[in-house]
Order: sequence, then structure tokens, then C-alpha cells
Amino acid sequence: MEKILVISSSVILSIVGLIAASAIHSAFSRRRTVSKVRKEEWLREHRRMKFETLNLLPAPVRNYLSAVISENTEQIRFTTLEQRGEFRSLSQPKWGKLKATLSHSGTIPGMAWHASIKVSPLSWTTAQLLYHDGYGSGYVKFMGIFTIFDPEGKEVSHALLTRILMETVWFPTSLIPGGLLRWEPIDATSARAVITNKGKSVSAVFHFNENNEVERVITRDKYRDAETSYEREQCTMYCSKYQNFGGVRIPTEVRLEWNMEEGDYEYARISVVSCRFE
Repeated sequence: MEKILVISSSVILSIVGLIAASAIHSAFSRRRTVSKVRKEEWLREHRRMKFETLNLLPAPVRNYLSAVISENTEQIRFTTLEQRGEFRSLSQPKWGKLKATLSHSGTIPGMAWHASIKVSPLSWTTAQLLYHDGYGSGYVKFMGIFTIFDPEGKEVSHALLTRILMETVWFPTSLIPGGLLRWEPIDATSARAVITNKGKSVSAVFHFNENNEVERVITRDKYRDAETSYEREQCTMYCSKYQNFGGVRIPTEVRLEWNMEEGDYEYARISVVSCRFE
């Protein structure tokens, strides 16, 4: 019995050690990418925003930006969000509790997202997605140790650039002309945004409500994980509960869903619990 206890203790200690080592490595990888993105952002020439250029934008975009930022708003160089919510995948349809940290650069496409998703006390995964210098990568690990998915390649880079475009609602100064993207008019309540980085271009349609808020963003440029590859699929992000952070109004609740031929599949419900601009 004593021998069994010793062996069991050794196994438990080994697993705890692996979890700790993996967490340290993940944190180092994320910090390294954030550091690179931050350095590149701050080395860029800091140009003062020209609020009058809003007149060049499609009417619903102009009304939206006038509602969420002011003439005195400084260009956002870096954004850090703490997120809570629920997440699931097509292969794992059971909802898990999400806790995540998201960082975005404000004038060049760059992001780092680290999350833990807990389905039960003994079943959780960690996930990390990084985009820098036109390249996207990431991983999903069971219990933070065993890699079950490590996305990379052109589809991943394409999908993460699309995600950056959709998430500009969290750092809206980047939507002013001369920033990350350009706008194309559609009608009185929607407009198309196009972002280009390192030879890749993606687009999304932003829909605005009567309060001059982005209420949903729809794109056909996102890829979802399939059994043996990636499949391009329409994705919709719904935005609500706008709040003021440092003079900037952003949505604090979003929902994301895949819009597939067989029906819609909601896969994320996210709440912003804190937001810091630099």
C-alpha cells in the first residue's frame, strides 16, 4: 500500500510539474509576441488623428465613430481586454467556462489571445492564438499539457487577420481613415471594411443600429476547423451592452456563431470585464 501511495504521489507531482512548466512556457510565448507587437507599434510614427476625416466615411460609419470616440480621443496604440464567458467547438459541443486575456495593437495588425476553457473541475483546455508580422499560429492543449491542436499556415493567418478586423470594435480609433483599413459604402445601415496586411486582404460587413452602434459584424473570410483541414465559413459576431472605458465606448458583450448550410452554431459568449488602452 505504501508503495502504491508513493507511486501515485510521484505521478501526481509529475503531472502538476508538467502543468506548471507548460503554463510558464505559454506565458513566456505570449509575452514575447506581445512584446514584439508592442515594440513595433511604438516604433511607428505617432500621427495625431484627424477627426475631420470622418466626413470622408460612409454615413453609418461616420455616425458610429462620432458616437464612440470624441475629437479629444487619442489614437489607441495598444488594447488589453480581460474576458469571461462560455466557449465550445463543433467537435466538443458542451459549453465550457472561458477566462481569457486579449491584446491588440492599434495601428498595425497584431494580437495575442490566451484562454482557459473549463468544462469540469477535472477537464479543461488552454488555448493560445498569436498574430504578428502577417503570420498566425496557436495551440489547444488538454489540461495545459497535451497538445490536441496546433493551428498554423495560410488559412490560420487569414482567419486571425479576419478576427482582428471583426474585433476593431474594441479599439475603434483604428477605423478612422489612414489606420488599419478602408471602408466601402453599402447602404444607410451597413458598410464593408477591408483590411490588408502582408499581401492578404479580408473583409467584413458592419451593421449599425439606431443608436449608432455596431450591432453585428458578418464575414465570409473566416475559417473553421474541419475533420482533416480548414473550411471557409460565414461567421457573425453580435455586439451589445456598450460601456465607456477611458472616453471610448465599446461593446462589453459579444456572441459569435458559424452560419453553416445546416444551420447556425453559436460557439462563443464573451463578456469584457476590464479594458485598458495605451
